[in-house]
Amino acid sequence: MTAISNTAFDIQVNSFVCVNIPYIKYFKLCSYENWSLHYYVSMLIKNYKFAEKKEAHRSFYKVLHNIKNDLSISQDVRDIAQNLIKNSKADIKNVNSLWEKAIKEKKILPPPVPVLPSSFTG
Repeated sequence: MTAISNTAFDIQVNSFVCVNIPYIKYFKLCSYENWSLHYYVSMLIKNYKFAEKKEAHRSFYKVLHNIKNDLSISQDVRDIAQNLIKNSKADIKNVNSLWEKAIKEKKILPPPVPVLPSSFTG
């Protein structure tokens, strides 16, 4: 297998894994009083090697907007969602260090390179 095909394979695997990360499960697992972008990102990084910053933030704030606009949800929960949305710029800035640390750790430990038996290498 060439380096190009290894890269294509890695991209396909990473894309598949990223699609299957339950980004919104956090809101079912954690009590609304404890919701925070910092805790959310920390949990994702700890539990999902291929979590993506852009998708994580998009999912987090999309759920919060849905909660804020759902009148069947209690006012207390909607207020917390609104406050998190209001503070999003500062919160995103604060969690950038978590993402940077996770990226550095991934670079230190690259994925293993598969070794082909000699019968495949000719």
